[in-house]
Amino acid sequence: MHIKYQLIFQKVNYFNNPQFHPEIFELLLKSDIYPRNLNISLEEFNIASTLLSRADQLGLVNNWIKDAKDSINLKKLIPFFFNIIKRGESSKNFLSIVNQQLMSSKELQEKYGYFNQKSIFQIFYTNANYELKIILLKLISKSYPIPLLYKTPSKKKKKDLNKLTFNKNTFYVFQENFPIINLSLDPEQQRIGKTELINKISFQQKKFEILDSNQLNNQTIDIMYDFEFSGSRNLSVADAHNFIPFETLDDICECLDYGLFNQILKKKLK
Repeated sequence: MHIKYQLIFQKVNYFNNPQFHPEIFELLLKSDIYPRNLNISLEEFNIASTLLSRADQLGLVNNWIKDAKDSINLKKLIPFFFNIIKRGESSKNFLSIVNQQLMSSKELQEKYGYFNQKSIFQIFYTNANYELKIILLKLISKSYPIPLLYKTPSKKKKKDLNKLTFNKNTFYVFQENFPIINLSLDPEQQRIGKTELINKISFQQKKFEILDSNQLNNQTIDIMYDFEFSGSRNLSVADAHNFIPFETLDDICECLDYGLFNQILKKKLK
């Protein structure tokens, strides 16, 4: 019986096709759970200002979390994004509603992990058109880190399921100062509290996300410019989420000058 099944699988090239391997198949499922390229416009964003009752909020979030890939469901959440990004409201209320829904379903927890401000901003940002992306960066960078290296939802037909994108749009909010990057060069990195430390030393409050289980944020980098301090510190801080492959760091070094750290890092990569 074993030989019979082996012959059947060989006919479809199962053993030589990495797309059929369980690990790759699982990654494929997790990389295709969010909408792509909706090109949400600045007009759609600006007219989204509306007051929602608690019941309305729960209903919209519940519909979205059941099928986060649905473009209509995501667009119905634009009022939340407007309030958080443009009005400067705290994201805690929205995130508590989202994560409470996840807690009620083990299947949803395994599918998405938990959401934080970094992940929900990234989902909205990747689905904005070019003009709106610039506005979003200008608004959010005043008080929070912005994506420097982030994941873009992949297409099933593409082989690169973990596509990382360097955010060239940071040019529009770039500050000419001394940037530092907080990361680990250990591929087997365990939780060591480096992000908590940089939050405490640099900001005296939580700016960069910690204890993050959302795969959308894995191997990404955020950068916090000095707007909150009116440029008085002449310092920008970047934080890497989990281990970043050396070849990716090498590419970033070509785009950014991280001063002394850059020189040290290049020597390690050789």
